[in-house]
Amino acid sequence: MKPTAFLNDWLLRTPSPWKIGQILIQPGFTLCHQVDQKSSESLRPISLEKITDLIKTAANGNFRPLRSSPDLPSGWILSPLSLEELILALRLFYPSAIAHWSAWSQQALRITPYQEAAERQTGMYHCTRLLTLEQRTALTQSVCAQECMKKRLWEPADRFTSSPQEIPLLCAEPCNYFIPKAREVVKSMIPSKKS
Repeated sequence: MKPTAFLNDWLLRTPSPWKIGQILIQPGFTLCHQVDQKSSESLRPISLEKITDLIKTAANGNFRPLRSSPDLPSGWILSPLSLEELILALRLFYPSAIAHWSAWSQQALRITPYQEAAERQTGMYHCTRLLTLEQRTALTQSVCAQECMKKRLWEPADRFTSSPQEIPLLCAEPCNYFIPKAREVVKSMIPSKKS
């Protein structure tokens, strides 16, 4: 089943409200930050076109390098949306989330182990192949667990459960945020050359 059909089927059979990441989806396809669910009257309406501006920075003004970081700004509402607009909005907030969830639910999501992803790296990231399992475990705890809401499916995998009304954010392979962090760890272990 295609991701859009999968989502539509899930929405029809799952009682609302629904959640994905930090977003609450209410009937009529109204979206807001989960912390704002009780104060919808005082929220600033935004349009689909403004999502890109909203997700660039956290509430403190810092740049958000990951769409799945746990610092999505609050204080906004997006509604009402058609199913097509809902899908577009979710793709903007959390790219690939619906496709990964749909494939995972149907046992069709390809998971790329760290070592396979590291073997693809060239140039300055070639050294990421040297990251040990112990270093990788520590790095996933400091980077993935602290800076990202996705549930890691590659080793060391997260153990998780999600509520029936929640679309989980899934991580099928080491991302372009994790690989440079892995490089930093490996490089810190290599003695620097002295002139």
